[in-house]
Amino acid sequence: MLRKAKFSKRSGIPASDVVYLLMLWVWLKVDSVAMFSKDALLSFSAAKKDSLYDLLNREDLDWRKLQRLTAKKVLQANPRNKISAFVIDDTVKTRRGKKMPGVSSHFDHLTARCVMGQQIVTLGVANDEQFVPVDNEIFISEVKEQALDYKFNDNRSIAAKRYKKSKQQTKPEMVCDMIARAIRGGINTDYFLADAWFATKHILRMTIEHSLVAIVRMKKNKMKYRLITNGNAHLLCAQELYKQHVKGRWQTLNHAPYQSKSIVVELNLASSAKEPAQWVKVKLLFVRSVDESKQQASKHDWALFLTTDSQLEDEKILEVYALRWGIEVYFKESKQKPPFLFAQRSWQIRPLERKWSHPD
Repeated sequence: MLRKAKFSKRSGIPASDVVYLLMLWVWLKVDSVAMFSKDALLSFSAAKKDSLYDLLNREDLDWRKLQRLTAKKVLQANPRNKISAFVIDDTVKTRRGKKMPGVSSHFDHLTARCVMGQQIVTLGVANDEQFVPVDNEIFISEVKEQALDYKFNDNRSIAAKRYKKSKQQTKPEMVCDMIARAIRGGINTDYFLADAWFATKHILRMTIEHSLVAIVRMKKNKMKYRLITNGNAHLLCAQELYKQHVKGRWQTLNHAPYQSKSIVVELNLASSAKEPAQWVKVKLLFVRSVDESKQQASKHDWALFLTTDSQLEDEKILEVYALRWGIEVYFKESKQKPPFLFAQRSWQIRPLERKWSHPD
């Protein structure tokens, strides 16, 4: 896999040995390369810590391709899973320091406040047995952005291009590019799962283009859906659909503490009024939980899901969407590991060296 990703060194310790040492650093749960070199490196190799730092600081190494090859190998080792899905989500890695370059302000939904750091957009494949991270991007917003305090050795390098895209691309654009790369790399699934923050028309168009069945949670905003009743077309938002066609018509799901109501509607995927209309048939699933002790459901708390497969059963929609929980567990566990496993997901700044590295 290292040869396929074009990892090589002209002299000194082979690149494969250095990558192996970096893997050991992660699993030994040592906080930094310096501490690993001081306490344990000599037990495995005659290499010095400079060898590890030099590889991390290389701007030409394609860590993204290495991660994708690794993910593909892991998924191929267990091909018997019946259901698999691309899952997308983001999380914020807080990074403090007045002179920390390459960070910006992001709203952290866990703490409900804005923090300085990096927002990592992650694509993975989830099935009924595992979650495998496939690709990552770091998103830098324009709010309180702190620029780099140095220049790349080569603006054509992989690290320089990824840093440029982190500032220029929107998160939906990042998602579409990651899905396309994964499919070109031979990683395929049947479904695409995302929460309401990624349920945009741009992303829904992408899933249709790649023949993926999207199952996403939708916001209760003013997005209009076209419902045809008795030959007449009505444009209604989620709240209006709930009041006119869902409220008081709940149905109990089999063997689940939920009530649901589904409606087949049409959604215009055109991004603006200037574009030709792109109406597609989608299925909206309204869901609310039931208090098992009282057998009553809340009158106000309900969630809305959308799938591009209008024939998909209600129970199947929730069954597949439940696979998205794997990425939440992945984020939680990653944040409890040394910085290498989580923060250097795409490329990142190591404050001591002020260098961007990109080991996924």
